Amino acid sequence: MSCALSDYRLTLIHLLNLVDCICTMLALSSGVEELNPLMRMTIEDFGIMAFVLIKVFVVSVAATMLGQ
Repeated sequence: MSCALSDYRLTLIHLLNLVDCICTMLALSSGVEELNPLMRMTIEDFGIMAFVLIKVFVVSVAATMLGQ
């Protein structure tokens, strides 16, 4: 696999993760309950910013590992 293709896929994963974060934040602000028990606990105990940081970190690490 070429480096450009790999970079394209990693960028796509990060963009889709960002879209997912935004959609989740919009849904939560509308009163929807987070179904993932770990993320629900994170939001309740530490706030939405912790949710975003953890989500971005986990997906970034996983995407980087897949890109190798």
